[in-house]
Amino acid sequence: MSTTVVVGSGPAGAAAAITARESGLGDVLLVDKAHFPRDKCCGDGLTPRAITALGELGLGVWAGLQARQSGVEISIGSHDPCPIPWPASTHPDFSIAVKRVELDQALHERAVDAGAQEITGRVSTVQTADDGTVTSVRVRTTDGEDDIACDHLIVADGSGSPVGAMLGREWYRDEMYAVASRSYVRIPDLGDHMRIAILPPTTPDDAMGYGWVFPIGDGWANVGYGEMLSNKHWPSGPRKSTRELHERYVEHLRREFDFGEPEDFASAPLAIGGLVGPVAGPNWLAVGDAAGGIHPLTGEGIDFALETGRAAIATIAQSPDDLQHRWPALLTAEYHNPYAAERFIVRTIGRHPGLARRVVPHLISSSWRGRLVLTTSAGLVAPGDRGLIAGTFRTTGAVTGRRGVPSFT
Repeated sequence: MSTTVVVGSGPAGAAAAITARESGLGDVLLVDKAHFPRDKCCGDGLTPRAITALGELGLGVWAGLQARQSGVEISIGSHDPCPIPWPASTHPDFSIAVKRVELDQALHERAVDAGAQEITGRVSTVQTADDGTVTSVRVRTTDGEDDIACDHLIVADGSGSPVGAMLGREWYRDEMYAVASRSYVRIPDLGDHMRIAILPPTTPDDAMGYGWVFPIGDGWANVGYGEMLSNKHWPSGPRKSTRELHERYVEHLRREFDFGEPEDFASAPLAIGGLVGPVAGPNWLAVGDAAGGIHPLTGEGIDFALETGRAAIATIAQSPDDLQHRWPALLTAEYHNPYAAERFIVRTIGRHPGLARRVVPHLISSSWRGRLVLTTSAGLVAPGDRGLIAGTFRTTGAVTGRRGVPSFT
């Protein structure tokens, strides 16, 4: 019987473990350095696409019990927000927001219930053969170190991916990356819309930013600020601290909302837009944030994490001897063009903030253009979709995909 070791029990790793067990792939060992439940820095928002993926993992009923949002209010700079309802598609017409500590716990429990064996510890070494095949991983626990032989390894240990680094994975921060922060505040009567603010640079020393307010139920909201950084595409001066930027955005929100002191501040760097590589070897695959699958425009990565966790196991089951080529090819075919388009938009806003302040309000001021922005930025165009929005999305992705840097390589 084969053994699959999954490193990281976040959404991607848990999705892989659930799918592996339910596909009869053999023994599954789920390794995470933290005891569950545990928290992670996250915006806590799940798009309709992520809700679909949760349903495919057997958590559809659970997802339906979380705080729902009927749409998104998008603003840029000081312009008033424009409300845009979630469009009808093959996915639900609503989003949800749930704390990561609760989401990850639900997925972790689902994986263990499916038969995955959990191990609390840190991978200290990866042993490989001459051709790069992973033969075993050394896991350090409170009881010492153990070498665990594996037939396949799923790398799901986040944007920084220490295990990926052991296997030669690089993170191309010069091209583009993000640093995001969040806290929780009590804002009664917030409504049932997510709020996203695009914040172009206001001085030559500023980076492009984005802020959010996501209602998570019971009068509480996740508020956060993300900063888009690139050493290559736009200049920036000395960075302000992540906490300072977060607090500045929170103070900006106080002009509209009355709330107390924020709680549970956390921050993290994010690998975005597929800008990591390699993402596979002879018998290992990187999934989720470890594969750089966070959307550059929205900072959302749960949909990619859940989808790639499931797809990795399907790829192993179908072509276990050609993972090194099939996995990056699959990710490129599915995600490169839309991510390249998003990276292009982020670069354009970062380089030309004045133009963005004039154009974006026009884009989101009508129902059709607003649906186009929301449908494409949230990845809601399905392969079989037809019509003007789907066609515009695919054309933009194809053009920017040919001109942009490769993803997942």
